[in-house]
Amino acid sequence: MTAPAGDLNTFGRLRDVATRFVGRTPTRVFQAIQASDRVVAVGGGYMRFGHATESFKTSNVHLPQWESATRLGRPLFLLPQSIGPLGRSRNAVREILASAERVYVRDERSFEDLRDISTVRRAPDLAVMELAKDLNLLERSPSGGTIGLIFRPLRGRTAYPDSVRRLSERLTQSGAIGLLQSSAGSGNQDDAFMRSVGVQPADRLLNRLTVHSERPSVTVSVRLHGSLQSLLAGVPSIHLSYERKGFSAYDDLGLSNWVHNAYSFDPELVAEQAHSLREDSSGYWNSIVIAQAKIENARQQLLLDLAAFLTD
Repeated sequence: MTAPAGDLNTFGRLRDVATRFVGRTPTRVFQAIQASDRVVAVGGGYMRFGHATESFKTSNVHLPQWESATRLGRPLFLLPQSIGPLGRSRNAVREILASAERVYVRDERSFEDLRDISTVRRAPDLAVMELAKDLNLLERSPSGGTIGLIFRPLRGRTAYPDSVRRLSERLTQSGAIGLLQSSAGSGNQDDAFMRSVGVQPADRLLNRLTVHSERPSVTVSVRLHGSLQSLLAGVPSIHLSYERKGFSAYDDLGLSNWVHNAYSFDPELVAEQAHSLREDSSGYWNSIVIAQAKIENARQQLLLDLAAFLTD
């Protein structure tokens, strides 16, 4: 498969501009690739050109690494991630993907868009695989406790902030809220957003969920990693998804009843689900148990595929 010169030139210009803006290139990464026999990469949404910021980051960081592996003739294996939208760089990206030994994607939209490339396979997110593998070892949170909220700002003018405010008010009126979690740092100013909609964020961050003695009985999270980290801590989570990855992860887990579009969710319905899970989450966990075998089979297939790649 050969990409039109215009696509490759566009990619090159984006990378050149980004390199001048940042002031340096990740030479240590390139040197590591050059010194390696094979390259295995993992990421969440590496290949995204949905808007200018995504295009800038992809063109400056991720594509140059993969392109250098291709140029140096290093076999490339990509672990599950979301790919797209590709925009004007579609052909250039597809050329790199077609040259890889294997490309795993974690959502249906990515797979449907790339299924004609023979190297592409569909598999669950790595965190989903980890959860299914250790499901029987999880210490599930007790019922009747609090409901934790994990919110974040979203792009665009939508009803989302008002829906978040209504959901928070509904749960506050019932007295169920006792833990509000936020992500802070690295550009993730969730606490500022929460204050903007009238919600007072707590001091406890998401990464303390697994070690804090007062775990909530359920969380409602707009961040996928917030929901998955909750699940790994034994806390059922309702996910308000703003990207393709969230819907696919919850479908893989058998939890499609507990995932909603963040831009158009019904605060009343989500509040009702949160209260229900707070009192009895057995049906929720049973749904994951039913999906467990399929996820484990996918994990074993990926491991076999990776082992073959590393030993060929």
